[in-house]
Amino acid sequence: MNFKDHVAQDIANVFFNTDEFSDLVTIDGQECTVQIDSDRLIKRSEKEYNGITAGIILYFIPVLDYPNKPKVGNTQIFNNKLHFIDSVLESDGVYEIVINQNRGE
Repeated sequence: MNFKDHVAQDIANVFFNTDEFSDLVTIDGQECTVQIDSDRLIKRSEKEYNGITAGIILYFIPVLDYPNKPKVGNTQIFNNKLHFIDSVLESDGVYEIVINQNRGE
């Protein structure tokens, strides 16, 4: 087993362990394990959203759990509420996604 294989196992078994760090949510009708990061959202909102975070969620999800890469501007039903995808970053097998209930353009 190489290093990338170990990292992939850690993503599923350690970082996205619902007994430790993660939450189960529903995204577009599918139950998914994510990490919601309010602290990181506050830091990003100071730079990108003028400090306004109402209706905004930043979460991490394994790429393997979201095979069709989400696209900025598309809609997403997150826990039965309509959101718009504001940002998608991919790093080391994990997406960082910011969704927003308000469509501000």
